[in-house]
Amino acid sequence: MIILATEIAAAIYASLHSHVFEKDFREILHASLKMYNGTDTQVTKDHDDILVKTAWDKIMMEKQCCGVDSKLGEFNESGWYSLMQGRFQFPPACCPLKKNGKLMANCPTIQRYGTVCFRFILV
Repeated sequence: MIILATEIAAAIYASLHSHVFEKDFREILHASLKMYNGTDTQVTKDHDDILVKTAWDKIMMEKQCCGVDSKLGEFNESGWYSLMQGRFQFPPACCPLKKNGKLMANCPTIQRYGTVCFRFILV
């Protein structure tokens, strides 16, 4: 009986505070987009930029989603955006693959996946 009461209390606590977790987690994901450098080559001695790009590309291609919230400006502080000199709003992994299975050279805003990746990551 005590275990059941504890589980119920934990469930109530989690449901009341889940919005705080979601907000914090969303902020962490947005911060990780700043590390998205858009290249497969090592830019710094730190491998995090390559790992972040690889992880985001995999999520976006497999789940057919784009960024945390699929909004204009999400990638504006990323290394990729700087590399592209602001010409594009979304990296190639945000768009469907070409018929040959490869990424497009760029991802026009109108062709990007409109689905947000946050809902897939949070699950």
